[in-house]
Amino acid sequence: MSTGVIGGGESTGSVDPLYVQGGRADEVWAHFRSGAVVQSTRERTRHYPGLAGAAPPTLPYYFRFDERVPQVTHVLDAGCGSGEGLRHLARSYRKTTGIDREGRAIAFARQVAKDSRLVQACLQSSAYRTEPAQLAFLVDVLGHLDQPERALRTLSERLAPPRMLVVAEPKATADQCLVPPARRAFSERGLHSLLLRGGFQIEKWLIVEGPFIEVHAAAHRDPGVVALSDAETHFARGAFETALELTERSCRTTMPGLKFEAMLARSRLLIELHRRDEATALLLEAQELDPTDARPLAALSQLALMAGNDSRALALAKEAVQVDVLELSGVCALGSLSRETEPRAALDAWLVAHALAPDHTGVAMQVCEAALSVDDCALAVTVLERLRRYSGGRQEASQSIAMAWLLAQTGRTLQASLEAKLAETLDPSSRELAELQAFLAQLSS
Repeated sequence: MSTGVIGGGESTGSVDPLYVQGGRADEVWAHFRSGAVVQSTRERTRHYPGLAGAAPPTLPYYFRFDERVPQVTHVLDAGCGSGEGLRHLARSYRKTTGIDREGRAIAFARQVAKDSRLVQACLQSSAYRTEPAQLAFLVDVLGHLDQPERALRTLSERLAPPRMLVVAEPKATADQCLVPPARRAFSERGLHSLLLRGGFQIEKWLIVEGPFIEVHAAAHRDPGVVALSDAETHFARGAFETALELTERSCRTTMPGLKFEAMLARSRLLIELHRRDEATALLLEAQELDPTDARPLAALSQLALMAGNDSRALALAKEAVQVDVLELSGVCALGSLSRETEPRAALDAWLVAHALAPDHTGVAMQVCEAALSVDDCALAVTVLERLRRYSGGRQEASQSIAMAWLLAQTGRTLQASLEAKLAETLDPSSRELAELQAFLAQLSS
């Protein structure tokens, strides 16, 4: 099983394990004094006490919230990972519960946080059941989820008064390099927006400087959140008129931040319904409501482009990026509008967008296109290889075809042929695949 001791055993407490390297580079086994042996990992998924790896230590972020509220008798650690933070919470609160989606994390946490209840469940599923808690912690969790809003809304339903939440997430920067499975880091504005849409209102910022930002929030029961959530569901189904009616309802909220989010959602629907004058008026109103948010400017740039005013569209996109370089929609708008006139600037913008959202297929494809425009095939290959690490085993034929073309152009014809074979298993009738196979056949002849 093992090849050597690599550390642990004495770092933060008597229950911490001794780590032994497994037969593979990514295989680590934690040996506890109880006799339990649990598989661990050095990957970005979660941090294990005393084990160096890609995931940052998160225990310090459980210390920052020091309010002692008499009503809090049960605390929930949502995404408890190794249980290190849960162990700390159990020292301060009478009842603690940890939730994690992976069985090996639950097995590890069971050894570390022996006084806590543990539940294996997905936070994005409404199926999991726990006893209502008055306080919950989400530490280095939201950025790993593909549906963080859904997880927040589900969590808000599990909370009892005073319905408090502590969230700590990596702080976003324009030059960040997220390691899979981490999908997002957050700016203060981005996290505030996400929490509002998920049904939480910020009470206090705990940390704004350093590698993480941390906030204390409270669940609210504003009906606008439900209406906005339902509108997003109907929008995804193509039921635009129903979604539009729901956004009108959510715009009636008395919470300024939530109203702003509802206005943006409603303007997007108006654009889809070709009611562009109404969308423009609403976006201008939203911009006046919060001139420090770049999203109205990015949407106005899109409308200007639709109207054929390319210079105005580009000016608005540049203004959006100046307001907030960490807002994805503005960076994407700038990348699209710079493509013809400033290909290098377009590539720079798309690289920032890819840094902000490395799992976004559309963004990755735009990076590849921009890279090819400046004859940088190697960069395009790197971007697609990185995107694949977020697929979770799911692969689309179009991605394999794109990868095969790039590999062929960089002289890696054998790998290109393997990608083509993979694409054939996924979509044998693809026209793009037939063109690729013909090109590869010419290379080999």
